[in-house]
Amino acid sequence: MVIEHILAAFLLVLYPVWDYFDTRELRSGSNPRARIQYYRKTTLYEWIAAGVAFWAVGPKILSLQLAPTGISWLPVALVRWTAAALTILVFCAVLAPQFQALGNPRVRQKVLKQTSHLAFFLPRTDGEFRWYGALSVTASICEEVLYRGFLLRYLALGPWHLPMLVAVLIAAIAFGSAHLYLGFSGLISTSIGGLLFTGLFLGTGTLVASMVVHATLDLIMIPLLRLGSGEDAAGA
Repeated sequence: MVIEHILAAFLLVLYPVWDYFDTRELRSGSNPRARIQYYRKTTLYEWIAAGVAFWAVGPKILSLQLAPTGISWLPVALVRWTAAALTILVFCAVLAPQFQALGNPRVRQKVLKQTSHLAFFLPRTDGEFRWYGALSVTASICEEVLYRGFLLRYLALGPWHLPMLVAVLIAAIAFGSAHLYLGFSGLISTSIGGLLFTGLFLGTGTLVASMVVHATLDLIMIPLLRLGSGEDAAGA
């Protein structure tokens, strides 16, 4: 239990502060190797943290079943799968422009323009693309284990026994705070993303669905950026 308290404090307080200051060089653009160094460090640290969480909780960290609703005429399975279906629909709406952008240069330029404020973080070279891909896969697995599998369980079922809604909100804000280096808009968007990932987790009862969607959201930027950079080079 001591390990769980320490890990929870790290996710709630220490990691957002440390990561924000650790990315100052990345945001300043003063070091051309800052991106690849950040990708490598974060990949390592997230696997270590997720390993600690898995060691502390065990295999059950990968799943969580909703308790009975208390409403006899409303089966818990219906609540779960309705939540999952609605969340998937939202993700489909979010991802639709990105998938459309893969085959439509005009849409692609529009999408890339919307992400231009993240240019300091996004990869540019072949080496950066490889490590960004590794980080994306890492984040889709480790962050789901940490913020949904561990932190949500810790807050709702652990020593605090918070109401599930409160636990969901705290875990989502903690997830968003870990992306504060992306700015206030990044904090808001990733907190909302955290809520959606939680909806998938609670709806399906397993982290698999949220891991797959999380990976898709991150990895789809690789072909978009490569296609966009090729078009810029052709235009030049």
